[in-house]
Amino acid sequence: MVNDIVNKKKNQWLQSKDCSIIELINYINNAVKLRDTHIEAIET
Repeated sequence: MVNDIVNKKKNQWLQSKDCSIIELINYINNAVKLRDTHIEAIET
């Protein structure tokens, strides 16, 4: 339950225009240097 709430808020934040880390997340996803769990931790 808590995990679902956190994921929902995380996704809302990543999709908002005020998200300050979206460029970093895009770079990390394109570079494919980290595992999915690492990327998820950074996003959260």
